[in-house]
Amino acid sequence: MSASKRAVKTPFEGPFKELCIEYLRMKELRGCKPKAQRYGLISLNRHLVEVCGHTDVSITAEDVDTWVLQAETKHGREKRFSVIDQFADFATSKGYDGIYRGDFRQYGGAPRFEARVLDDGEVASFFAAADAVERIPQAVVFDHSTLFPLLVRILYGCGLRVSEGIGLKTDDINFETGAISVLDSKNGDSRLVYASDTLMAAIERYLGVVNAVVGDGFLLRGIDGRMYSRHSAEKTMRRVCAAAGLAGDGQQPLRLHDLRHNFAIRAMERMVDEGFDLYATIPYLCRYMGHKDVRSTEYYIRLAPRGFSRVTDRMSEFAPDLIPDMEGGMR
Repeated sequence: MSASKRAVKTPFEGPFKELCIEYLRMKELRGCKPKAQRYGLISLNRHLVEVCGHTDVSITAEDVDTWVLQAETKHGREKRFSVIDQFADFATSKGYDGIYRGDFRQYGGAPRFEARVLDDGEVASFFAAADAVERIPQAVVFDHSTLFPLLVRILYGCGLRVSEGIGLKTDDINFETGAISVLDSKNGDSRLVYASDTLMAAIERYLGVVNAVVGDGFLLRGIDGRMYSRHSAEKTMRRVCAAAGLAGDGQQPLRLHDLRHNFAIRAMERMVDEGFDLYATIPYLCRYMGHKDVRSTEYYIRLAPRGFSRVTDRMSEFAPDLIPDMEGGMR
């Protein structure tokens, strides 16, 4: 098979499928790297079909906004705008109507994508909906009814990034101390986080359900041993949020990454409740979460809404007052 044909064998779907394939061929003929182009286009196609719900080839101003503003940095927004702008230009050149092209200048200084912060009632509703996920008979690789509830508990309970959560291996967990090793994280560092008693119990129940043992590869994995798919988890997240009443309704939709934000806010709320000097202790939280500097951690202070509910956590020998506890079991 030629390199050209291999380059366009991608998981596109919906009304944009043929246009995406043709667009990649054009880019490759112009000397662009197919791998870099393909990655952004696959993500954009999923956004237009699964998030925006398009059944025909069209792009609206809202589509551009929601796509671009998912990025949390100016550089990220610029890259996302470039992807959708070039694809929109190509679609227009092919004679498609109803294709909106935004103004690059409006996104260079666009506000950050704000995280959704949950109150106690919303947290309870979210985990109840996560525990109620049913196994889809066709989904033979990933059993979301067991994988997803544990993933969201790890993200919320330890403040991990999504990639760190799905990348955990069974031998990264010390079952005696509750310490979890996060290796080679976003900033190239490794660190330890600590799971609460309820989270450790959930992990042990999960291992019993899937008949896994320590040293047996990825913690969250399919029946063939492969790492849990982030794309599959995000699709399940949308279904769970809809069931929990957290799909939007005029507010920011809840993302998997927002569970990390919620962890940070609840940790800082707890420190305030216990009388700690927030700015004296925030460097510890910075290190715990794997941030490059304290400015990234301080950003979470601005996310906390007025009157945010306090959560009483147990005192941990290893990371005092930082670990949100969770009620509810695993399926």
